[in-house]
Amino acid sequence: MAGFEREARERAMRAETEFRAFCEAHGVPFDDGAAEGPSGSFRIEEGAGPGALAAIARAFDVTVQGRPRQDSPVPAMSALEALLFESGRPVLVAPPEPPAGEVLGETVVIAWNGGTETARTIAFAMPLILAAKRVVVLTVSGAFVPGPSGAELVARLRRHRPDVELVERESEGRAAAGAAILQAVHELGGDLLLKGAYTTSRLRQLIFGGATSFLLVNADVPMIMAN
Repeated sequence: MAGFEREARERAMRAETEFRAFCEAHGVPFDDGAAEGPSGSFRIEEGAGPGALAAIARAFDVTVQGRPRQDSPVPAMSALEALLFESGRPVLVAPPEPPAGEVLGETVVIAWNGGTETARTIAFAMPLILAAKRVVVLTVSGAFVPGPSGAELVARLRRHRPDVELVERESEGRAAAGAAILQAVHELGGDLLLKGAYTTSRLRQLIFGGATSFLLVNADVPMIMAN
């Protein structure tokens, strides 16, 4: 137990050192108490599980969490799912490799399936939708639930910005929808994907596959998700 605790403390110290270096390299003040603008702070919660992370996230506009990797135990899927289900806030899921562009959200792709989860994600991300150079509503057949069509969503979004586009793609059911979404994002040049998380249950997606499960393992573009 002592060895495990020592290793955990060492990991925390390394993480804080790297985070402080990141803040310094990007001109972000650390713990200065500034009322406006970005600032950095480092917090350790000993003995806390994923639920504690989700509880902390409730006080913030958005939480950035790394996408789980098949070749590494961190970032953990349990932490990401806790944020999605228990924080009540949007999560920016970062891919293992940083995107090529210096600016995030120039081309925003909304993966619309008619569900409440994606509707909530759109509401959270509206400032990014308004600031983007291009916004595309993407629908994929076989992954829709009862709700407004893609055309209906586009008509509403065009009240905010008239240039919103609609793109419709085909897929062979829910299990293939994630791959179809990711391929379309690449073809459209999207650098930010908006998608609701787990329209169908986690258990059903674990057994039968689903778009969220596929994207949380394979997406190479940043995603904003909410449940």
